[in-house]
Amino acid sequence: MDIREIAQQYTLPNGLQVALVPGPTETALIRLTICHGSANERQGEEGIAHFVEHVLITGGSEKHSPKAIEGITSGWDMWNASTGEISTATWADTLPEDTLDALQLFASCAYAPSMPLEIIERERRSILNEMYEKRGVLTFSHNLLFHRALFSDTIHARDCFGMTDVIETATREDLLRFHTRGFSPNNSRLTVIGMLPQDIGSIIEQTCGGFAQGAAEPLEYPRAPRLTQQLRFNVAAPDLTNGEEGARAGIYLGFIAAPAPEPGSAALTLLTEILGGHMYSRLGSLRHSGGLTYGAQASYSGLENQGAIVVKAMVPAAETERALKGVFDEFERLREEEIPAQELALAKRRFRIGIARQHQGNSALSYELSILNDFGLTHAELMEQVYAQTPQDLQKAAREFLPGRDGNYVLMIRDPSLD
Repeated sequence: MDIREIAQQYTLPNGLQVALVPGPTETALIRLTICHGSANERQGEEGIAHFVEHVLITGGSEKHSPKAIEGITSGWDMWNASTGEISTATWADTLPEDTLDALQLFASCAYAPSMPLEIIERERRSILNEMYEKRGVLTFSHNLLFHRALFSDTIHARDCFGMTDVIETATREDLLRFHTRGFSPNNSRLTVIGMLPQDIGSIIEQTCGGFAQGAAEPLEYPRAPRLTQQLRFNVAAPDLTNGEEGARAGIYLGFIAAPAPEPGSAALTLLTEILGGHMYSRLGSLRHSGGLTYGAQASYSGLENQGAIVVKAMVPAAETERALKGVFDEFERLREEEIPAQELALAKRRFRIGIARQHQGNSALSYELSILNDFGLTHAELMEQVYAQTPQDLQKAAREFLPGRDGNYVLMIRDPSLD
């Protein structure tokens, strides 16, 4: 099934971009994405995007009271919203007969919200509780520190929760001001995937076509810059203290390579799978070397122009340097030795299984549509690129991107010995 042949993409007169993808399911996945997120915030607005998202999906509109929204959505199995760096989205995976209600609700709340004061105050308390809860967890704060170091304070490392003092003092006018700058149909994408009603085109026109064009500040993810120096730092991790012998340390090692679909990205996908993508990966040697760690993982984030490779491991606090030596030794092996054909074949197989497991039903079609629009590739063409990689391709990528011990990378140690 070629996504190019089954997807219908067009633009309404008011600028709303529409994508319809029929699929062999009994539900319809409806997603409205507004190209306005936390990176569109100005100084003093840090956290407003997330605040607006909360108020929009529950606060009602010119056509829906908050009580009406609760009545409509209570019959849906999955309904949610999210705030990203460059977009805000709301979605539902529901029955085809609910498409009219869902589209009408999504569009009216996005483009003509009422933002009642009582909902603003309720969501203010909810967001502050969420912020205090997440930031009270050390790993959350440490992850933010690591990503800010890795991505050089670009929008890739942005904390969409923002600042508590902004949330505490934000007014309805502040929310509306941010909303007015970007929540418009000509700054939005609508996708409907799965079992589509026969009259889906007229339903979309009826529910979304009547809203006027407005302001737009669309952004794109910048390419994450390659690191130009080595940065090492330790952070206090009292949560990892478990007696003198049981104390653990968390290793976070990251560096920037090539984002997809740049040359080398397909090789990096397989390289990280071989390095630390499963129990028997190369970094599994740390486990087999005297039980140094239960597991070490390597991941590659090629989407959104990141190109980041991150290695994480939990090791005995006294063995941190030995574990790091093991990681860099594996980097050196991958640079100097070709990967055996059988090991590469197994990595390709695991990659295929992982994609199939993560993307099934409507989500699979949504994934295929995003690959097509972002990279101009079908899923089959992407798989062909990955399967075409040779041991020489992976060795070339390893030599270009895997740093040596004296190279450029970010290393954060979660250290239980620090106060």
